[in-house]
Amino acid sequence: LAVQASGTPAALGEALEWRPLLDTEPTPIPNGRLVPFLVDHLPVDGGAMGCVLEIDGVRIAYSGDTRPCDRLADMAHGADVLLHECGGLDENAKQVHRPCHSTAGDAGRIARAAGVKHLILTHISDEEAVPAMKAEAEAAFGGPVTMADDGQSFAV
Repeated sequence: LAVQASGTPAALGEALEWRPLLDTEPTPIPNGRLVPFLVDHLPVDGGAMGCVLEIDGVRIAYSGDTRPCDRLADMAHGADVLLHECGGLDENAKQVHRPCHSTAGDAGRIARAAGVKHLILTHISDEEAVPAMKAEAEAAFGGPVTMADDGQSFAV
C-alpha cells in the first residue's frame, strides 16, 4: 500500500522531496532512516501510518492516529521515545476507540509491551482530563510519561 500527500507538493515546490511510503519499507534520511507502518484507523486499509525514526542511534516511534494494535508495539520495540496519541481515558474506551483513537491506558500498555524508555502523549482532546490521562498512562506503563504541548520540544 502506497500513501502520498495530495496538494502539498505543488504548494511547496521543490522545498521537499516527496516519496510514496510503503508499509515497513525503510526510507533513507540523512544519518538514519524512517520506517512507516500501517496502524488501525478508518477507513480500513486506508493507509493510516505510524512511523519509527532511527537517526544517529536514537529510535523515536510515532503512533499516528490509531486504536491499540499489536503492530505498533512490535514496530516501537525498544524505542527511546514513543509519541502516542491519546483520545481519552479507559473508562471511555468504547467512545475513544470508535473513531479509531487510543486511551491513555492503551498508550501505556503499548509502551510497556514495546519496552520503550519514555512515553509522550500527544493529540490530547480534553485538556481538563490531562492529570487523569497522565496518571492512567503512568500506571499502565510503569515508566516516565510526559504530556505534550503544541510547539514543545524534547531532548532525546
